[in-house]
Amino acid sequence: MDKASLIFCSAVLSASLAVAALAIPMASVSDKTLAKSNAVVDSEKVGMMDLGSFGKVSVKDLTDYYMENPPVVTAGAVRKVRFEGC
Repeated sequence: MDKASLIFCSAVLSASLAVAALAIPMASVSDKTLAKSNAVVDSEKVGMMDLGSFGKVSVKDLTDYYMENPPVVTAGAVRKVRFEGC
């Protein structure tokens, strides 16, 4: 390899490591936030959620609706998972 190629590869590798070193602290969460996210919360304590055109609905109502109307699964059927692009 010639000198210019080695300099370019070294510069790109250094820049990539610098970006990673700067991005990791911004992407991580604090221990307090992580502990809070792992805690179980009653649906009554969560409150209301804004569902856009459906309006604001309480999480308790959503949970009750799901419990009363579970998704229909036929016996032996395989659920088709669709991956759609932009």
